[in-house]
Amino acid sequence: MCKSKGGLTRHSRSKHPDNETANIPVPVDMQLLEKILSEIVKKLRAEEIYPKTIINTLSNLKPSENFLKFVTKAFDLFCRKRNQDAMLAMFYGEIVKDWKLYFPPCDNQIAINVLLIHLPQKLVSYHKTASNTQQNEEVIEEIKITTDEVGPLSYVTGFVLQSLFRKSKNSPHQNSPRSQELQFLLLSLKLAETEDDDYIDSLSRGGLWAPNNTIKTIAEHVEITFRTYLKSQKSAQSIPTDKVIDQVLTTPVVQSLWESIIADLDSTISSECSKLALENFVKLYVRIRSFSHARDIVNKYKLKEKSSKKKALRKELKNKNTSSQK
Repeated sequence: MCKSKGGLTRHSRSKHPDNETANIPVPVDMQLLEKILSEIVKKLRAEEIYPKTIINTLSNLKPSENFLKFVTKAFDLFCRKRNQDAMLAMFYGEIVKDWKLYFPPCDNQIAINVLLIHLPQKLVSYHKTASNTQQNEEVIEEIKITTDEVGPLSYVTGFVLQSLFRKSKNSPHQNSPRSQELQFLLLSLKLAETEDDDYIDSLSRGGLWAPNNTIKTIAEHVEITFRTYLKSQKSAQSIPTDKVIDQVLTTPVVQSLWESIIADLDSTISSECSKLALENFVKLYVRIRSFSHARDIVNKYKLKEKSSKKKALRKELKNKNTSSQK
């Protein structure tokens, strides 16, 4: 057992070097470095804080191979230690000494200092973005909705639609224009018969809703996003429901599917009602999945505790005596 974070770091580097190098994202190359520098110049130009002469000097500035080697060295240091202060100390200490070597055509040290103030933070942001992208791609490739899960997914989707409809129907403002629009929209997502969905049809006694294919596709995106965040969580004690909801609502595929649903309606729906209906659907779906996930964890620990629980000594002796008499 490692007693400190530093001890764990030293242990990982010495005993598990492959895992250490796997955490380093794609290295910095000349194309990426030029892109980062152009983004910094664009930001400085928009802020209009520095004189135009400095901005024009920076726009014509091109990094050398020596500067690329130095940035790569500083970036690798940050990837290994995750210590931004150590990277800054190394960065500014070397730049003050060798800035002419790194930018030979330029003789304006003030302009270079302005540029390099923003570069370390850009490298840190790039590391976070690259790490999250790699992690999400690996998780998304593994997470898929199997054919056996389509039926239960459709069941949960229909339950969510039915719950939203009942809540609007039983509210004191059920006859308001917004409630009427919401009820009409939710009814359009329901299939007339449950026979098209074998799983729901086998459970229904006439009260369950069978959702159409478009809203089921949206539910699949919600489910995959939910599982992605669950897999990326180190602990099951908290579920980032807000992040799941925000990511789903900003996904272009989900937005286009929802717009196609609104476009196929026979009457017009206000933009406010449309956004509210989608948000309520995603929120309730994520809430139900969070509850079911938490219940599964509790039941798993209950079964584990029940199986490992020993019988009382009196019962064990009684059973032993009974077996010996036989």
